[in-house]
Amino acid sequence: MKTFRYILITGAIITSTLQIYAQDQVEALTFSERFPQSDARAMGAGNAFGAVGANLICSSINPGSLALYKKSEFSFSLGFLSNNVSGNYLGTLASDHRYALDLPQVGLAVTINNTKNGEAVKDGWLSYTLSGTINRMNSFQTNRYFEGLNTKSSVLYHYAETANGTLYKNLSLNNVGGLAWDTYLIDTTAKDPNHNTYVPIDTSKIRNFYQQNSIKTRGSNYDINIAFAGNYSDKVFIGAAISFPTIKYNETRDFTETNKNENPASYISSDYSRELDISGTGVQVSFGIVVKPIKFIRIGGSIQSPTYYSLSGKYSQVMNSQLVGNSYTQSSSGEMEFNFTAPFRATGSLAFIAGKYGFLAVDYEFVDYSQGYYSSNSYQYISENNQIQNIYTAASNLRFGGELKLDIFALRAGYGMYGSPYKSITAPVGADASAQTLSFGVGMRENNYFIDFAYQQLKTKKFYLPYSLSQNTMEKYNVDEVTGNIDDIKQNTFLVTFGVKF
Repeated sequence: MKTFRYILITGAIITSTLQIYAQDQVEALTFSERFPQSDARAMGAGNAFGAVGANLICSSINPGSLALYKKSEFSFSLGFLSNNVSGNYLGTLASDHRYALDLPQVGLAVTINNTKNGEAVKDGWLSYTLSGTINRMNSFQTNRYFEGLNTKSSVLYHYAETANGTLYKNLSLNNVGGLAWDTYLIDTTAKDPNHNTYVPIDTSKIRNFYQQNSIKTRGSNYDINIAFAGNYSDKVFIGAAISFPTIKYNETRDFTETNKNENPASYISSDYSRELDISGTGVQVSFGIVVKPIKFIRIGGSIQSPTYYSLSGKYSQVMNSQLVGNSYTQSSSGEMEFNFTAPFRATGSLAFIAGKYGFLAVDYEFVDYSQGYYSSNSYQYISENNQIQNIYTAASNLRFGGELKLDIFALRAGYGMYGSPYKSITAPVGADASAQTLSFGVGMRENNYFIDFAYQQLKTKKFYLPYSLSQNTMEKYNVDEVTGNIDDIKQNTFLVTFGVKF
């Protein structure tokens, strides 16, 4: 039985968007991860600046260490990013890349020295620092592509599974099952009197489907910070910050499947494309402290509250089918309003300061990715939030860095280890999303001006599954497994920071 709906009911599409297309655990991780890429001096030394201080990145790590400023400072950075992704899907190697220029940081820190009778005080509150900064904490700039011949399954199985259980008259065009129905890629079974059980248009036991998948993401996560810190007797440095993190995320994806069987009975090819655009702002508060028990040692600690985001998005999707003798196209679009809570973070820091010769430092950061949480007035997100709690866990991140000063010049190096966000039982084999960063930098400071250069490479492996099938569907079509792709990601970032002290 087959009918085609030519008239779209716009109101139904908009009001059902959240029920049909909700955010998932993949985006929850994307919106929770943070890899600072804003200031060249800090990035060159591995961003291990929680206790080193006197740098604008500190407003996003430990606002207490801003009190280590002795002078006021203004700086801004320019960045170049190169992202290379390679993978092996069904035995076929493929790769893609992305280049981007941006402005990752701009900020001002004003330090006011406390005086009494016209002279600087020697004890008590020596100085205060007020700062306003914009720091980039993550970049979403990525191009991914993979292709291969699938002899085990077809995406049509997924479309049929998505539609199962819904009367054909009630299928939504916001769901891939509804789009597949209206492009004649699936049909109800002849033995189903209720017309709510579906099968793909091609049920051949000979599977030769060439699949191509392209995913492009754009956007960034920035911190907009206002911080205040105080220096007490040059021994204790305390600060607090209120932050307004921003998210701008755009994703376009296209999945094409071509039937490579000779003389196909009906199904030739299908193509599904979707564009998703999400943006919004959050709010977060943080507190930090640095103590200096002796002159060359600094110990720091900070807590960042969960970030409460208010986000809006819109999406559009198109399904095309090419059948023997006919081709069909159907589309839908919608909008959504939802909230997302990113998990809190706690950071402990230790720095050894060698006076005018430089420093060695380490930061330890704790973050529990299972605490990510979606909410909305029109959708409960029960399944999605359960997935976040079941899949993700707490992770430990370590950042190491050092600086060697040579008169007006400085050499820097850093290394970072970011733990896997997955529970051990749910981590994809060989792609647990843990990450490593390696960075180098140089700088020059003369009089009250400075310029810094830095390079960082971030390496990680992430698993991508183009579509999923239930156990019942796999048994029905004798499918052993659904093959995914492991993305080998290498992100190279170059920064230059210009600044002046006054």
